Amino acid sequence: MKRIFLIFGILFSLFIFFTSCSDEESTEANIRIKNVSSENYQNVSVLTFSLENLESGDLSEYRQFERAYRIASVSLEIDGENFDLQIIDFVGEEPLESGNYTYEIGLNQNGDSLTFDLVKE
Repeated sequence: MKRIFLIFGILFSLFIFFTSCSDEESTEANIRIKNVSSENYQNVSVLTFSLENLESGDLSEYRQFERAYRIASVSLEIDGENFDLQIIDFVGEEPLESGNYTYEIGLNQNGDSLTFDLVKE
């Protein structure tokens, strides 16, 4: 009788373990880039986006990502000057839910560093 309880306990424990360790669900976040500054951007790089030019006020096309976050590294040029916003890691960040998003990239008031905002649509 003890053997039956032992086998049942082991099987129950394995069932709980394997059903609670499910893979992370992939999402399909559609992301586009918007230039919210008064300057024109050249050689824009965000995620796997690579855009030669993004004029002031322009929006890129949406691109689909299985996993994206509310923050991203950005690299671009304005009149030959390089601007970078580097994200070191995503500790504490949750992946975006499925949906449409815009990364709004601008300049601070002094014009010496980038600003970054996420807009869920």
